[in-house]
Amino acid sequence: MDMSGYAEEYINPEIISSDSNNPTTARILDSGQEVESLRFNKKQVVFSVEILGRKYKYRPSKTSVRVLNKQLGAESTAWVGKVIKLVSVIQSISGVPKKTVMVV
Repeated sequence: MDMSGYAEEYINPEIISSDSNNPTTARILDSGQEVESLRFNKKQVVFSVEILGRKYKYRPSKTSVRVLNKQLGAESTAWVGKVIKLVSVIQSISGVPKKTVMVV
């Protein structure tokens, strides 16, 4: 089994700019993969992205996917190679304020 995908880090808010005037730039490397989320008991999509020459996994929220659909179109294969901007924000998730990463 190829274990290389399990060694990659996921994007977290600590490595993403919280300044909306200076967002973090990421380049989308693949068209995404649907994965089962055990934590949320639903399917999510995970993309490989590159930030400052380093490869990460990015699991966008539904809101971020909507923004990407609007900006880049609904077909994720067209997203490959595109540059996106990310910011770290505090968002209420199930009534609890939590840092999260959003596409701008």
